[in-house]
Amino acid sequence: MKVYEALARAVAAEGTNDVFSVMGDANMMWLATIAGLDGVRNHHARHEAGALAMADGYARATGRVGVATVTCGPGLTNLATSLVAAVRYRVPLVLVAGDTPMGDTNGIQSLDQVRFAEACGARVRVVSSPARALQEVATAFRIARTERVPVLLDLPMDVQEQDLPGTYAYTPAAPAESDAGTFVPSDAVLDRLAGLLASADRPVVLIGRGAVEPDARDDVDRLPARIGAPVATTLLAKGAWAGRPYDLGIAGTFSSSRTSGLLADADVVLAVGASLNEFTTVNGTLFGTARVAQIVDVALPVAHPSVRVDVQAVGLAGPTVRALDALLEAGGHRATGLRTEALLARLAEPEPRDDYATGTAEPDRLDPRDVAAVIDRGLADDELVIHGAGHFWAFTIHGVGGGRSRRFLFTNGFGACGQGLPVAVGAAAGRDDVPVTCIEGDTSILMNLQELDTTARLGLPLRIVIMNDGAMGAELHKLRVRGIDGEEAVIPDADLVGAATALGLRAIRPTTLADLELALK
Repeated sequence: MKVYEALARAVAAEGTNDVFSVMGDANMMWLATIAGLDGVRNHHARHEAGALAMADGYARATGRVGVATVTCGPGLTNLATSLVAAVRYRVPLVLVAGDTPMGDTNGIQSLDQVRFAEACGARVRVVSSPARALQEVATAFRIARTERVPVLLDLPMDVQEQDLPGTYAYTPAAPAESDAGTFVPSDAVLDRLAGLLASADRPVVLIGRGAVEPDARDDVDRLPARIGAPVATTLLAKGAWAGRPYDLGIAGTFSSSRTSGLLADADVVLAVGASLNEFTTVNGTLFGTARVAQIVDVALPVAHPSVRVDVQAVGLAGPTVRALDALLEAGGHRATGLRTEALLARLAEPEPRDDYATGTAEPDRLDPRDVAAVIDRGLADDELVIHGAGHFWAFTIHGVGGGRSRRFLFTNGFGACGQGLPVAVGAAAGRDDVPVTCIEGDTSILMNLQELDTTARLGLPLRIVIMNDGAMGAELHKLRVRGIDGEEAVIPDADLVGAATALGLRAIRPTTLADLELALK
């Protein structure tokens, strides 16, 4: 058996059902082999950045390890932005990249792929010999799962073509037993956390992405009621508490004035599964003088110098909150805190429409606030919404709400436009059990327009909504603020309907809100 055959079988044995790929000389034998195995679907992307972003979306939508594959040299460098974005979001995925032969430094596609991937923040495993091949696959998947990080599995072409020594035998990797669902802080740290919460008069719980996984949700639900805390979420956990009592909505840059006021007045903030970065804390100013406790699954540095974390507890969100709740229950603690009828009445009042935007739409354009409201009504209760990055999102983040079963995936971890569509393709490929909608901007969609072909070719039931302002919208406003007219940021509209139609999609450009409502249906 050739090494590439053994590697393909091993990757499939890790439970891989979907591979996102762009084929080239250095990965073609491996890809042709794994695509021919029972139970494995290969999804051809049109660009390497798209393939990696699709594996990112697949992993985040399904909770499984995403797998992408590209060829050597430019095949790897083409996906740099998507790789850095996946690293920033701590996405568990394995990138199988072919490489030039060992020691070949003169080939036209030769590149130090190890240093390149490490510069992007990924971990790397190199299949440097046939004898190491299967062990490197197992190590790559174990790292991806336990450390939640993209791993480059580097396959030199000459090693791939050699014979596997001995008989093929592979045991799939498994997470370390000590981390398997029971990882909690020490008793001393739990005692400090419990003491801090028991002393609070005005506590608030802040839920981040690490606290909304299915195995953590029920546990996280109980604690706020015990300590009398309303619940806010980070942007990445948007919608996790929507529709429930004492929901404060998003904390951070996108906070409403009402939520910002409540957070500023809190005396204790418990952040669960949130990194407390500068966006969530508004550069360290959001929590006023509150004492801050943080539950995270890995020890984190101080995210912003203005944020003082009084207690950082390292443990999995669900088990840690469950243990903390049991400790408070054993001490007989239950408090009203901020959970009052007065707060419920205040939260029931509609927020001013202009809390996040002012002005009126131009006569030949739709008001983006109205558009966001129509989109919100047009989404299913269990919709999976993939949200691109750009000026448009100021409207849809506020205007497109979430319920307990509506889930959002954001693509702004590296601040890059263009990630929304390929991430949505991967998510839709992995989740055929829920409706999927991608919300993007015109600039962003044009950066990866070729993946509309992938969407059509795969027959994915994916709705793509493009918010088109005919400009680099954020930059236009920033230039105007600085006294420059901003015309350089205005770009004439492209025929996006024509392009989408040519690539095999059904497309429409609504000119009224009623047209938009029908189009969404």
